[in-house]
Amino acid sequence: APALLSAIAEDTVTGIVVANGAYQVSPAGAKRSVSLWIGARFAGRTNPVTVRAETAGGVTFDGGGATSFGCISFEAGAHDQTWDGFRCANGQATSTGVVPFGGYTGLAAPHHITMRNITIMASCTGRATTASGSTWDHAFYFSQATGTGPHDSVLEDITVDGRGYLASAVHFDHGDATHPNASNVTVRRLHVTGTQQAIILWTPPV
Repeated sequence: APALLSAIAEDTVTGIVVANGAYQVSPAGAKRSVSLWIGARFAGRTNPVTVRAETAGGVTFDGGGATSFGCISFEAGAHDQTWDGFRCANGQATSTGVVPFGGYTGLAAPHHITMRNITIMASCTGRATTASGSTWDHAFYFSQATGTGPHDSVLEDITVDGRGYLASAVHFDHGDATHPNASNVTVRRLHVTGTQQAIILWTPPV
């Protein structure tokens, strides 16, 4: 993870291939050296970058059973990135998402992010153990950000195995006039099984 983050931070690098294998990561929000917190460090990039697995599905980011598990988190103005071919495994998305976009008051909005051929595995767990309650823990979680809110992003060819009691595959929640929720988000070819609900558009912020 540290080498991957360093490569993404280098503005002249526009393509990164991650060798197949399983990689231990800490929750993104912990901002440790092995946390995939894609935030302000990358907001100054002027070139778009594509980060892809050596083969689609060949790279797994393993949370080691952590709670509050953000596998990859896009925050603080990160922009123009494509992530292709990764799997997230083995952690609980406690009151958040396995892949969050925004959600931190005062931080700039991530934008123009594409997630392609991403799999959220059944070992990414939540607490939606009944049909009608506990909608707390999700696969992809779009939330508030300063100014525009997260915007102009794409989820494409996404597979979510929610049989570990995730509440939804894609969730939109939280926002106000100065910290809006997401806009211009395209979800294309979403394959989901086992979640309590497939997509949640939560009101009033959305």
